[in-house]
Amino acid sequence: MLRLADGGVVVTAKLSSALEPWLADHAVHETVLVPGTQFVDWAIHAGDLIGAPVLRELTVQAPLVLDGAVEVQTTVNAERQVAVYSRTGEDEPWTCHATGVLEQESPVAPAIEWLPADAVALPTDDLYDRLAERGYEYGPMFQGLRAAWEAGDELYAEVELPAVGHDNVAAFTIHPALLDAALHTAALRDFSDEGAPVLLPFAWQDVSVHATGATRVRVRLRADGDNLSLTLTDMSGAPVATVGSLVLRALPERLSTRPVRDLYTVDWVEAGEVGRAEADMPVWDCTGVGLSDTLVGAQQRLAADEQRWLVLIPGSQTDPDAAAVWGLLASAQSEHPDRLVLVDAADPALARAAAVVCDEPQLRVDDDGRIQVPRLVRAAAAEGRTRMGFSAGPVLITGGTGTLGGLLARHLAHEYGVTDVVLVSRRGPHAPGAGQLGRDLPQAQIVACDIGDRDCLRALLDEFAPRVIIHAAGVLDDATVATLTSERLETVFAAKARTAHLLHELTRDRELDAFVMFSSASGVFGSPGQANYAAANAYLDALARQRRAQGLPAQSLAWGLWETRSTMTAAVSTARSGVLPLTDRHALALFDTALEAGDPVLMPVRLRLAGAPATPLLDRLNPVRRSTADSRPAPRTEDDYLALVRAEAATVLGHRSGADIDPDGQFTELGFDSLAAIRLRNQLGAATGVRLTATAVFDHPTARALGRHLYAATGGTASPADREDTLGALFRDAVAAGRRDDGFALLSAVARLRPGFRSPAELTDIAAPLRLAEGPARPRLICVPSPMGLGGAHQYARLATALRGIREMHALPIPGFRQSEALPDSPGAVVEWLAASLLQIAGDEPYALVGYSSGGLFAQGLAGLLEERGRPAAGLALLDTYLPDSVAMEHFATPMLEGLFAREESFGPFTSARLSAMGRYVRLIAECEVPAVTTPTLFVRPTELFRADGARPDAEPESSWRATWPSATTTAEVPGNHFTMLESGAAGTARVIDDWLVSRS
Repeated sequence: MLRLADGGVVVTAKLSSALEPWLADHAVHETVLVPGTQFVDWAIHAGDLIGAPVLRELTVQAPLVLDGAVEVQTTVNAERQVAVYSRTGEDEPWTCHATGVLEQESPVAPAIEWLPADAVALPTDDLYDRLAERGYEYGPMFQGLRAAWEAGDELYAEVELPAVGHDNVAAFTIHPALLDAALHTAALRDFSDEGAPVLLPFAWQDVSVHATGATRVRVRLRADGDNLSLTLTDMSGAPVATVGSLVLRALPERLSTRPVRDLYTVDWVEAGEVGRAEADMPVWDCTGVGLSDTLVGAQQRLAADEQRWLVLIPGSQTDPDAAAVWGLLASAQSEHPDRLVLVDAADPALARAAAVVCDEPQLRVDDDGRIQVPRLVRAAAAEGRTRMGFSAGPVLITGGTGTLGGLLARHLAHEYGVTDVVLVSRRGPHAPGAGQLGRDLPQAQIVACDIGDRDCLRALLDEFAPRVIIHAAGVLDDATVATLTSERLETVFAAKARTAHLLHELTRDRELDAFVMFSSASGVFGSPGQANYAAANAYLDALARQRRAQGLPAQSLAWGLWETRSTMTAAVSTARSGVLPLTDRHALALFDTALEAGDPVLMPVRLRLAGAPATPLLDRLNPVRRSTADSRPAPRTEDDYLALVRAEAATVLGHRSGADIDPDGQFTELGFDSLAAIRLRNQLGAATGVRLTATAVFDHPTARALGRHLYAATGGTASPADREDTLGALFRDAVAAGRRDDGFALLSAVARLRPGFRSPAELTDIAAPLRLAEGPARPRLICVPSPMGLGGAHQYARLATALRGIREMHALPIPGFRQSEALPDSPGAVVEWLAASLLQIAGDEPYALVGYSSGGLFAQGLAGLLEERGRPAAGLALLDTYLPDSVAMEHFATPMLEGLFAREESFGPFTSARLSAMGRYVRLIAECEVPAVTTPTLFVRPTELFRADGARPDAEPESSWRATWPSATTTAEVPGNHFTMLESGAAGTARVIDDWLVSRS
């Protein structure tokens, strides 16, 4: 501080998120900004030094972007004019951020009536989630709003500074995070305008601080458009601060810089020491157990009973094989809470003793009995490191023609001047997008190589002698632990982890400047539905630590989701995950910062902490959450439990409210797949305290049935149990014995006992299509599921995820699959029913039809009928549909049934209603006449035959099983088989459909 001769003062300070980490919690659109309330504190503090403590006015001239260290100067002249400046270095010019006027006399603080009698509580639980959707990315220090009320034109709130901010509260006249959180009260009034700009403090008037040291305050706020006034008191009603007027203004579209944040690492923190007591828990020792055997062991233990297991995995962070086991079981933990406790220890007695002291899902115990637990923390800023150079030799990027590989290659060329880059992928120059990549980077060498083949990889390394290796290759094949097979586990693990190990082995004796691996946050979080991918990426993280310990260069970056979706990630959902996508620019800036930081394992991920699932891993980052007066009451009646199930189901499926969930609709017909069912089970368990079985959602297949089950489990009167369904067992036995036709005859006989209809005019109700995705692109997609045993909207769940935000998508229900529904008597009745359902939402907008498997027959029939009625579709996409009289259909039928049986656990039991409906549709398919249509038609077929026994599809002559469609105007092929083209390959299938529609627009 410097006092001037004219009575003024200059106060100088150094500022950075390293010196003041709490400032990193104030970000807008991924940019860290110094809060406007900090300008107020600086100005009032400077005014205190000259005896002018009242801020008569302060106008913000420009936001202060916090990108590294800045020097801040607050000046006050003889006329009590105040200004705030900053610069990034001694040779840099000063930037003026705020100007204003100070005054000596403080107005008398008004008294406020706390909570008038007519005050109404306002919901605050999701406030910061909604603010994050608008672009306000507040971390824990700025999430201080605890409760709020409305009374007439005024809002009331309680605001509290998180405990981590209490220690330095005396350094401020009023802590900027506390005052900023008080302003958040205004956001509660109206969220109707989703496209509203980000508003920031602009012009302050008559600001006085009456008491310092406040950590918890009451707020009364009046809002008149973008103009606010507020009064803050302590909890006894004594005045703390007043703001006569504050005008908000939209954030400028362009800011001076884009600072980097969202970089984390895992810190193992002390959690106590073991005592003499030991937990009475069974121990599963996974020391040296292979990954495939671990999967089998997990499936057996999770299916057998509700026992909680201690799992020993010594070396889980430094031994890559052990880390892979840890990653796989961490995913199992996410899917099955409270069933597994992972312990990095070799001694069962130590593990049991640690479990008594520390009730956490993941522990590490050393030989001295000290217990540690993992916590995610912000990575420390790099100090004294220079930016890495890439000029010594070739940079080799595996997965180089993929989405991320291409973005990274362009970034290295533009930002680092890299001219010698080798982009490697299995198809090389023939890969999708490789041509454009070559035109963008004419100096790049695009090479085809199977990096899983040791000899091919060695030859590649010998030819190009790279100095930097960036391993970005990988594949996804998502499945829950219960449904994951050893083959699907190995497919994903080999592409990511085994290739990384080969690169490690073959370059260990070569001179490298960098060895960077792109892993995934799934290995840290144990993402549900991604046990294979979590295992592979945990392996990479441990390999980086191992190489560092051996004195070799290595870094593993455990990425969160990128905004630009790749073929791998297009179908990945982030609903309720707490993970937000990174923009390409931000992600690449994180890449640069991670290289400079140099830690062996870093996690570049954008977290929405307030919306993240509760997990000890995030305890250091998440603010303390308190319940508010308007919290949802605990369910008491059967109707309460039904409402709870509908609300949670809507959240899982991305609907607006529980009103969108049909209480009697089958979960599978509403769009639930196995992973969505796991999420619903876990959310209901957390909300009610009832431990549900892994198959609860399919054992009780409607919201009403599941709500009734929860009601009974909490002491309500249980409903009578359903009769055992033996039809499924008889049909399964018939197929297994080679008597497939006899099995279908049985189903047809049962179907004849059910009511039927010849025309939808005979029915009182036609179900409307189910919305699966929203997006601006047109035409919208209206999908016809396959009317087989698993028929329903769930078949399109992953296709919809890939198109969410891109193109609107609906699924038509198939009549007859519910117990109370009548069955159609003819193929024409099916088509008429589908048309009646479709026309409920069609309006005048263009639409395109999609038909999967045998549903494609009815989709083409529907296209023909709507042409006749003058409402033709803009296009028709048929997904691996077989003509009923084709030779290929006969070869395909049995493998198709085997695939259905293999998926019964994922999509629910074959009830008599579903099986008898399938029996009817088998007859209708045989009778189906495929009409000629003029609607442009895309036919999409997979490259592989589904074989339940794991045999390769090339064991069958291609002509014996491949579907063809003579009237198709375009035919395309996608990787996978009849089932996986809409499962792990759904993103590629969605891209083919979307690209075809775009090409026709």
